Order: sequence, then C-alpha cells, then structure tokens
Amino acid sequence: MSKGPSQPLLAHVSTGAGLPQYQPYPGPYYQAVPVNVRIEVQPYRARRSPLRRFIVSFLIALGIWTLIKVIIVHHRHLGHQMPWDDDWDIPANVVADQCVSDDHFSGSSAEVAYDIPLSPETVLLLSRYRSWSFFGVGSSMSGSLHVTTSTRLHNTAKIVIHSLRRTGVRACLVTGTEGEIGVALFGQKSWWMGFNPSSFMKIDLVLPHTLTPLQLKGIVAELPNFSFDVGSLKGAVDFESVTFRTSNAAIKVESLVASHARLHSSNARITANSFISSDLTISTSNAPISGTYNTSSSLTLATANAPITVSVGLESNDNTRPTTLIMRTSNNRLDAEVTLVTDAPKGGDFDINGMTSNGRIAITVPGSPVDSALALTARTSNAAAMVKLHSAYQGSFMVTTSKYPPTVERLDPGDARQFELRVPGQGYVYSKEANKALGRVMVSTSNARAVLAV
Repeated sequence: MSKGPSQPLLAHVSTGAGLPQYQPYPGPYYQAVPVNVRIEVQPYRARRSPLRRFIVSFLIALGIWTLIKVIIVHHRHLGHQMPWDDDWDIPANVVADQCVSDDHFSGSSAEVAYDIPLSPETVLLLSRYRSWSFFGVGSSMSGSLHVTTSTRLHNTAKIVIHSLRRTGVRACLVTGTEGEIGVALFGQKSWWMGFNPSSFMKIDLVLPHTLTPLQLKGIVAELPNFSFDVGSLKGAVDFESVTFRTSNAAIKVESLVASHARLHSSNARITANSFISSDLTISTSNAPISGTYNTSSSLTLATANAPITVSVGLESNDNTRPTTLIMRTSNNRLDAEVTLVTDAPKGGDFDINGMTSNGRIAITVPGSPVDSALALTARTSNAAAMVKLHSAYQGSFMVTTSKYPPTVERLDPGDARQFELRVPGQGYVYSKEANKALGRVMVSTSNARAVLAV
C-alpha cells in the first residue's frame, strides 16, 4: 500500500491568527534609602576555664564544710548534742541499758566490761546493729570474738570490749524478750556523707570453769565481719543451743558441747578440733570446712568451691530414725572418715550422703556395729569416687561411672560374708539371706574411676 506525503504535526501559525497577546510583567521597583549604622566594639574579656571554676567552687564548699564542722565540734565540746547524735536504731525485741559511747573515753584506747549473771535459763547474747542517722549509710565495723574460761568466775560471765574509742560505736547491756542477756554494739552513722573510719574491735567473753560443767540454755553471737575463736569449753560449759553467725571471717572451735548448734559464715573457713552436738549444721561458702565432729542425730556440712575434710562420729541411739550425715560442696574435693557406733551391742541405723562436682570424693568407714543398717551415697562428676566400707557391712551396692568400668574390691576374701556380683558394679554382700536388704551403698561419677572396697 502506497503512502501519501507526510504532514507536519504543527503548522506555522502567524502572530495575527487570533491568539491573545501578553505584555511582559514589569520588574520590582527598588529605591535606595540611606541608613546610618553605629557599631560599637566591646573589649575582649577572657572567660575562666571550667577547671578553674570547679576549683574555686570546691574551695568555697570545703571552707563552708570546715566552718560547719568546727561549729559542731565546739558545740559537742560544750556538752551539747546534735539532733541526730542519739538516733540509735535499737531493735524492738531488745532493751538497752548501761550504754557507753566511744566519746566516753579520753585516752587513745579504751575498754568497757560487763558482768552477766548466769543461770540454767540464761541465753547469752552478743550482737551488732547499724543505726540510722540524718545522712549516709554508716561506718564499717569488724573485729574478733574470743571465748575462754576462767576458774576465778562463779555463776558470772564477763564480756570485755576493747578499743572502743574513736570507733563511732556504742556498747550497751541488752536484754531480750525471751530472756536473753548480753551486749550489743551499735555502729552510729556519720552525719557527713555517711562515712566513719573502719572500726576493728576485740571482744572477750569469759565463762566460769568449775568442777562440774555449767549448764546454760544457750548462746547467740551474731557479729558480721567478726572472726570467732572459741577455746576449750568441753568440761566447763554445756549449752542447750549455740548460734554463731558471721560473714567474711573465720570460725574456729577448740572444743564445744551443745545439744543444738548452728555455725554460719561466708568466704571464710570453719574448723573445729572437737564439736559434739546431737543436731549440728555448719555452712559457709568459698571456703573450706574441716575438723572433728560427733553427732547422735544429724550433722550437715555445706560449702561451695572449697574442700571438705572431716572426721565424723555418728552414734545411733534412736530406733525410730537414722543418724544422718550430709556433706555438700562443689568444684572441689570431699574427704571424710566416718565412724559408726551405737550404745547397744549391735545394730544401729545410719544415713550418709556426700555430694560434690568436679572434685574427688573419698569416704571411709573404719568402724561399724554388727548388723547395723547403713544407707550411703557418694556422688561426684569428672573426678574419682572412692568408698571403703567396714567389714561388718551387709546389704546391696551399686557402682556406676562412664568411660571406665566400675570397680568393686573385696577387702578380705576370706571373711564369712557371701559376695554376689550379678552385673559389673552391682551386687550384694551378706552373712545371711535376710541381711541383703540391711544396707544400701551407691557410688557414682562420670569421666573418671569409681571404686568400692567392701
């Protein structure tokens, strides 16, 4: 198909073709107006640097504080007291009397002594409190408690507090709502920013030592940051109840007898050369527990990240429940020698539970009554587990581990007991068939050897 000639899209249009005509828009009109401007130049003044301003402000504040301090010291020197001086936070359950403050003394060192009358119903109390004041959080108080005996005392205990001057501490004779009597320390807080110098105080508790042991209802010593050093009290004083509580400080006992006892610290060792109690709990953390302990009911030893190394005597006198030993730590070893005794010719009921992790556990039973019932569990991980029983043991046993075969050794292959090993690590040892269920021993670990000597 042929195409015709192309036509332009737009044809030429002349200016006179009827389109509207537009005139150019006139531009803005400007007119110059003369203005007189006066410029004044100020002379340059150098500003003080921030450091200089801070130093000046600090010196002014220091001068004001010094002036106030001088006025307060002068006010107290004249025998007056500031409104916050007597703001001692005395608990509602104690009554304070015969209080002595650190400003009572004029020498460089000072001590105050209290005589405490004793009776079989006496509960000795030693404690410390922190008082509130107008500003701040208070002073730091630490020290040591020493408990000894003296043949010069009769039915009276003596409590002596040393180095009381310039400590910000007030000592008071206190009595409790339940018959407690003793001494309390109140650490007053500072009026300026709440800081007093660290106060280290020494307390001596002296008990009478007579021909027959003195019978006391109890002693409660709650002194955070105070170390406890208890001397040889066995044969001098028998307590029905003992509570020693501190923190960041050690507890050391030479010898002590109590029906019920609780010893607690943290980040510090607890040790006893001889501690006899029918119900005893010892706990700390990040520090070892060691010593010799005897109980006729229950004994609990608990710490963490530290070893337990003890010699324990368990006495079974109750036919209704076993004498119990619980030992617990972590990330460290547990070594215990446990002797089982009873007041009868034979028998007895005992329960031993030892637990740790990432540390060796080794429990030895060097003595045991004939025909006694023993439940023993020794558990750890990533370390060896070893238990050695007395030849009087009768009952079942189970030894488990991983990566290594469980090991069961016979101490005396010639003894009269029957020995059954049904599967590796599991079996019975007994003198007669009925005694298969008399005892139960379980030894377990992982990634290490587990050994039972029976």
